Amino acid sequence: TGMLRSRGIRRIVLVTSPTHMWRAMLTFRAERADVVPSTAPLGAAELTARDFYVPNQESLQLSDDAVYDYVGTLYYWARGWFRPVPDADLK
Repeated sequence: TGMLRSRGIRRIVLVTSPTHMWRAMLTFRAERADVVPSTAPLGAAELTARDFYVPNQESLQLSDDAVYDYVGTLYYWARGWFRPVPDADLK
């Protein structure tokens, strides 16, 4: 975000998957970035009723992504990467 600030950019659009958005927003906001969230599509929009209720590869992948992101969020929190940076570091 220092590079963006040096160019006068204060607001950014953050594009990522819905499973990663929360962690990404917390990380950028810790850097005091003004973030506008915009989620990318998750997958196929044309799910049938059967696909919705029957386990499938896409659902398994989504579950895996969610677990990965929960663990990543705990790791970021433990490392202190969600804490706001001091004002002196913003220059």
